[in-house]
Amino acid sequence: SALLGFTDAKHKHVNHVQDVEKALNDFQDVQVALSRQLVDGGIKLAKKYGFQTELGWAEVCDMVNQKGAGGAEKTMKLIPSAANAKEPVRIQALENAAHRPGGQTRLTNLQRQFSGVTTAIV
Repeated sequence: SALLGFTDAKHKHVNHVQDVEKALNDFQDVQVALSRQLVDGGIKLAKKYGFQTELGWAEVCDMVNQKGAGGAEKTMKLIPSAANAKEPVRIQALENAAHRPGGQTRLTNLQRQFSGVTTAIV
């Protein structure tokens, strides 16, 4: 492929496979670091608003990933407090308040993977 190698003006073949592989590895490292930052921020936000279950944390982290920390926190302010509603009600209220395309499907998928009763641990 032209991306992986070419012949320069002196008709010498130049191979870029190693350069492409290194760039891909570097890019993946950046993606992992950014993902960790999003999850860490999501966990802090979930704790701040009283979410304790795996599902609560997962929903908040997903919200931070989709809407950014500011958008997620703005949405969190629209739902009942931990003192006024049980967590499953608050999780659904969070999804409803988010108005995300496909949001209910996302929550349903999270419900298959994370417990709504097991306390999350770091």
